[in-house]
Order: sequence, then structure tokens, then C-alpha cells
Amino acid sequence: MTKKNNVFQLPSYTTALSLLTLATQVEELKHEKRKVYEEAARTILRALNAKDSYTFGHSMRVAYFSLVTGRELNLKEDELYELEMSALFHDIGKISTPDSVLNKPSRLSEEEFIIMKDHPVKSWEILKDFPEFEKIALNAKLHHERFDGKGYPHGFKGEEIPVFARIILIADTFD
Repeated sequence: MTKKNNVFQLPSYTTALSLLTLATQVEELKHEKRKVYEEAARTILRALNAKDSYTFGHSMRVAYFSLVTGRELNLKEDELYELEMSALFHDIGKISTPDSVLNKPSRLSEEEFIIMKDHPVKSWEILKDFPEFEKIALNAKLHHERFDGKGYPHGFKGEEIPVFARIILIADTFD
């Protein structure tokens, strides 16, 4: 709307149609951008599956349990999307974990456990540069933080831990 001689005038039909077309094109571009990110995500998950099919299956189950929890909490669709993607990628950093540690059938030594504890930070490092995945990367990084402050990598406690990271920790533990 424009103001001419103290009277508001509606935009012309052509202008309104142009604005509507532009808005539609912007939404289409956002959708295409999201599709590109999701394809990149699927590629990363295929790499995880190739490295360690157990961790891949585990990540799928954690995503499912996290979504069930999110729905019970009445999260909005965009929040459920963030939670699902965060859960899918919570262990992607295990790609960098040596097979001798990742697939060890017995209890890990203290040195091996230190190596294993690095996977949340590696997950964050893999994901952080995708603009759409900033929150997802943070949730993945913090999914081993505990409410009592005895988690890792930072020893955050209570409300310092994002809600989605807390949900993923519960789903991770359940699985």
C-alpha cells in the first residue's frame, strides 16, 4: 500500500501479482535449498552405514524414539524436524573413531574411552558449517551432557543443555 494525498492506495493488480510470484519463488528456493541439505545429509548417513551399520541402525532408532517423545511434548513441525535431524546425526562423529575402538567386543580401556568420548565433538565438526544444521550440530555435540553435570564434552548441567540434546540422550540411553 502507498499513501498519496493522505489516502492509502492498494497496489495495482500487476504489482500484487508480481509480489505474489516473487513470494512463491522465494518459497520454492527455500524448499530446493532444504532438499540439497537433506541430500547431503543422506549422503553422510550412507557413509556412516558403510563404516558401521550398527551405529547407522542405532541412529535411526534414536531418531524414532526422539520423535515419539517430541510428539508427546506437542512440538511444532519445524521443531520435530530439528529434533529428528539432530538425533539422526548424533553419532555421525563415530566415522572418525578407529574400528578397533568402535567395534571392540569387550569393555573399553580408559584410553579407548577417551577416544570414544570425542565423537560428539567430531559430530559437531562435521555438521557445523552447514548453515541449516547449526542447531543440529550443537544438539549432536551436547547429546552426552547430563543433567547432573557429569556428562561430556563440557560438563554442562541442567538448563545449560538444550532440550533436544536432553531428549536425544534419553533416547540414546533407551536404545
